[in-house]
Amino acid sequence: MFELVIYDAERREERPPEMPTVNWIKVGKACYVTLAAFFGISVVISLLCPLLEFHRNSLAPTLYLFLRYSCHQIPSRCYWILGSNTGLCSRCFCLYMSFFVASILLCYLKSNVVMKFGKVCLVSFLLIFPLTIDGSIQFITTYHSNCALRSITGCLAGLGLAILSKNILRRRVAP
Repeated sequence: MFELVIYDAERREERPPEMPTVNWIKVGKACYVTLAAFFGISVVISLLCPLLEFHRNSLAPTLYLFLRYSCHQIPSRCYWILGSNTGLCSRCFCLYMSFFVASILLCYLKSNVVMKFGKVCLVSFLLIFPLTIDGSIQFITTYHSNCALRSITGCLAGLGLAILSKNILRRRVAP
């Protein structure tokens, strides 16, 4: 059909138009900020659920249902506010909260510490490992951890995931 041709006045020849380039660093940062925003909004919604339920607001069940897709919400494993459980269990709540806070800090604090990607993966793995051990032991045996241990493992894993995802998205990979 029709082809767009640009005339180059210096060379006196026709050449095809240049394709726009994609700034993958900006795309990676936008994905990272979007993920952090999702976790931050989930934490806020989780805190709103018991408050809305206390005031008999009809929006509370809908918010609990929304959070049900990302957490089991077993009442014995949740924090309680005003006689109602939060929309996330203690582990998910702390994981989301620490991911959100660490993401903000990693995005806006300039660091002179540069680590190779392998070391970043090792540090992230070591931070996520306690959560996998605690969760696996609970899954295999009849052991049930308390909210304090679940909160600590969730915070560590959230920090590890934030560091790992920041470094994965920072790497510039051409499509």
